[in-house]
Amino acid sequence: GAGPVQMKDDAERRSVQDLMMTHYRELLAAYRVISAVGASEETGFGVTQTEASAAMTQAGLVDEMTRISDIDRCFIAAKVLPVDMKRQQLLAGSDKVLSRYQFLELLLRIAEQRVVRTGRSKSISETLKHILEALQPVGKTKIEELDAFLDAF
Repeated sequence: GAGPVQMKDDAERRSVQDLMMTHYRELLAAYRVISAVGASEETGFGVTQTEASAAMTQAGLVDEMTRISDIDRCFIAAKVLPVDMKRQQLLAGSDKVLSRYQFLELLLRIAEQRVVRTGRSKSISETLKHILEALQPVGKTKIEELDAFLDAF
């Protein structure tokens, strides 16, 4: 469905929030790397559908549980803006790419899809943790470069 992933369980929502806050630096680095790869004059800066699929494939997240078509569906759903945000015109950018918060929404949707489809995991937070660990190498180099730059001062 359209709109943000809804979690009815408060403990689960807090667990997901804590996980994202704990790993925010790595998430931001992965977002920047994936965004830069697909950046063009036409799309601007953001994660394209092609690059999202490629990154998830590279991270080993395209498998018997999650197909490319699932990633594409999650991507499209993550791009849908809630009505109140559309009304306020809060999005200034391309409708072809995911902004940072939409990228986080994509990851949540993939986690939700993996939980609902397979039933192997009981929680979105547990599955999201696996996804974040799988994506860690994508942003790791960027973080190391930034740390080296900051350590030089």
